[in-house]
Formats: sequence, structure tokens, C-alpha cells
Amino acid sequence: MTALIELHYLPCIEYMHTLNTHAKILFEGHEYFVKQTWRNRSRIYGANGAQDLILPVKNKSAKIPAKDIEIAYYENWQHNHWMSVHSGYRSSPYYDYYEEEIKGLFFKQEKYLFDYNLLWLEWITKTLKISIDYLLTEEYRPAAEPGIADLRNTISPKKPTVFSHPNYHQVFEDKHGFIPNLSVLDWIFNDLSGARNYLSKR
Repeated sequence: MTALIELHYLPCIEYMHTLNTHAKILFEGHEYFVKQTWRNRSRIYGANGAQDLILPVKNKSAKIPAKDIEIAYYENWQHNHWMSVHSGYRSSPYYDYYEEEIKGLFFKQEKYLFDYNLLWLEWITKTLKISIDYLLTEEYRPAAEPGIADLRNTISPKKPTVFSHPNYHQVFEDKHGFIPNLSVLDWIFNDLSGARNYLSKR
């Protein structure tokens, strides 16, 4: 079945699992931007526990299609996000392999959030060695058509989830315990083979 869903920033494990368990994906680019969602935020594991990274955008209160929402560069968020990830994962087993690649992605000057999220998704799928067959919507669809699962806004920081996945070792687990369903970067840096094995299964 085809899934209709929005693009997320440094998406969580549930999101990646959802993408990989559908034959095709339609990424919604014509909806109006929704605040306080994973579209421009992500959650990683820092020294003090779960830490949200929020990417600032322009005109987020205006009725602008998601694909036209611009990233705001008046804040030094790129450096802050990069340093948060570096501090949280520099001692993880697989971080060193990808440090330069992700640093380059954090400091790319993409104009639109939609394009930036897609860049990250392409890096994540390449790193996980999974293939996602996707298209971008050409217009807003108020409701899903037959054969299309409308998953827009189903994965949200405002909603509890019943999704679960296997535990893996996390850098600060001894201090704060295991935190599930973080950005998939957490699993990649801590247990790349485990992430690949789990997320490559349909």
C-alpha cells in the first residue's frame, strides 16, 4: 500500500519503520505548515536525557505550502544542532565513521525546510542500506484515495505512541535509562548493524 505522509527533520525510528513498511510513499508538500511537530524538530539523547532540536523557520504562522517554508538562518541553530549531536554521540561506536558527512549536512545552506529534510532522509536511507520508493505530491489532497493510507500527523510529539522496537545500548543509558524512539541517528551511531537489520525488514 502507498502511504501519504509529511517529511520529518532527523526522523524518529517509528517514522523510518513506517516508511519502510509501505510499498510506496507520497510526501505531502502542499499542506499548510503545522507548528510543534516533527517537521522541524527532532529528539536525540544528550548528557541530560532526551533533548529536542528545533529548526527555526520563516512565516510559520502564514498559510504557505510546506514545500515553500523557508529555513531561518538568523539564529545559529546549525552550530547548536551540530554540537548537540557531536556532544551526545562522539563516544558512540559508529559516530566517527559519519562525523564529517553529517557535519557537512548540518551546515548546508538549503533554502527550504522540505528540501533539507529530504537531504537528510536520503542520507539516512543510504546509511541504513534501505530503499524507499517515493514521490512528491503535486497538489494538496484533503483525504486519501483508495489504496493510500493517510498517515499525515499520525507521528507527532503531541501524541503517545504504541510503537516499540528492540532495545540497543545508548551512550547515557547508565544515567537516564533506555529512551525509545529517538531520532534514528541515535540507533545508527550506537548500533548500526542492529538498525540496519531491524529497519530493512518489511
